[in-house]
Amino acid sequence: MNETDMILLPKGLKALKQVAKQVGLDLRGAYVNLDGGFDSTHNRKMIFNAGMIGSSTANRGLRTTAQ
Repeated sequence: MNETDMILLPKGLKALKQVAKQVGLDLRGAYVNLDGGFDSTHNRKMIFNAGMIGSSTANRGLRTTAQ
């Protein structure tokens, strides 16, 4: 089954956190460098809640500003 990376990111991040915990690695403050296609409020929040720093290229098309 082919799935887009956007769908796989939550599972992948969870797996990364589990492996890091098992080997005693602290991911807080680690940079997560992703393509602009991953730039969404949900993904940024997931990365932030994991204590990591997202450095994906902003996808300006998904963001709106109040006027």
